[in-house]
Amino acid sequence: MVLNEWIARAAVEGAESALADPDGIAQMPDAVVEALRYRHSVLRDPDFSKNGSYAQHQMLGRGVAIQDAAELMAPEHILLLQLRWDNALDWHMGDAGAAQYWIRPADLAARRFENTVLTFESH
Repeated sequence: MVLNEWIARAAVEGAESALADPDGIAQMPDAVVEALRYRHSVLRDPDFSKNGSYAQHQMLGRGVAIQDAAELMAPEHILLLQLRWDNALDWHMGDAGAAQYWIRPADLAARRFENTVLTFESH
């Protein structure tokens, strides 16, 4: 990283540390709090907020279709957990990728989590 990137990262991480402290957040300008809000949203994908797309991470439901895993797994499996990129964790999976854990309904009912299948896809 170059110096400017380090300074930018330090500013963001410092502000996020202040957000965790009730006294710190009270002293922060509303514009700073709003600028960092997307990094901690559990329901919104900041890059697609105009479309109202939902979360990076998800339990159960329909997984995000990136290539073909969601389509191939859905007939016999349930999406157990989906993990996507997360700016708040500085965690990136390829090019907007996702790790998805799938399980058959009978295995879920019997709590046989050792039978999960992990797929990882990226653009």
